Amino acid sequence: MTNSLFKTLIITLATIANTTVVYAASTDDAGYIARQRNDVRINEDPAHKGDIFSSQDMIVTGEKIFSMLKFRDNSSMFVKANSKVSISEYQYNKNDPKDSKVVVELTEGGLRALSGAIGKANPQAVEFRTPVGTIGIRGTDFIVSIVDGQLFMEVLDGAIMVENTDGEPVLLQAGQVLVLGADGTLAAHGNQAKKIGKKSGAFTEFTKVSFSGDQENSPYSWGPWTVTDIANPTDSGDGSDGSSSTTALDETTIPNETASAK
Repeated sequence: MTNSLFKTLIITLATIANTTVVYAASTDDAGYIARQRNDVRINEDPAHKGDIFSSQDMIVTGEKIFSMLKFRDNSSMFVKANSKVSISEYQYNKNDPKDSKVVVELTEGGLRALSGAIGKANPQAVEFRTPVGTIGIRGTDFIVSIVDGQLFMEVLDGAIMVENTDGEPVLLQAGQVLVLGADGTLAAHGNQAKKIGKKSGAFTEFTKVSFSGDQENSPYSWGPWTVTDIANPTDSGDGSDGSSSTTALDETTIPNETASAK
């Protein structure tokens, strides 16, 4: 019996017995599935609302399927259809969020992520990896999507640091869009990237994401948690801690484009 099935069985048996059980989270537990549509899997196992995922687990969604993930540090992640997202590493010290680390790998599809306690206390400890680039956050709400091998990124709040396969860092700020080619090179930015993103449908599913008023009380000892309205975040990092500085000489900042791309 797999770990996730065992945890689900505990809660199911407790419900049948009409008793209340609080699952004691282990240090490997990263979060739980807050919402989903249709068949979502944790690794090879069918997953359901309330199921726990842990460090080293992969979240898999199929056609016309999505999943909303809630992490122990109160960060949120929306995983769109036809995606594979691995929680490669998740270490959370509630008493000292700075002593924590998160590594997420996106190999197919796309996700939208909203920072939690770890990202706000120590943005450098959060990393998103893709086949053509690595993303570091700076207290943020952002979208990353893979379409035909290209990597599309849009920052809705805060900033992200994108490093391609050649190790060249690019700072992307709120309202900016960047596209990396399948080889990791810069393919487009600004208005041109927005046009390509719209045509490819890279951001389509994410513009409709809203969990406003949808509250979930976690049955586990981390909770209760509230599913954040990630369409209209109110508690995202704003860089007031200095995490959004653009003064480093080895960073390339993509300028906002006001004119239409030619």
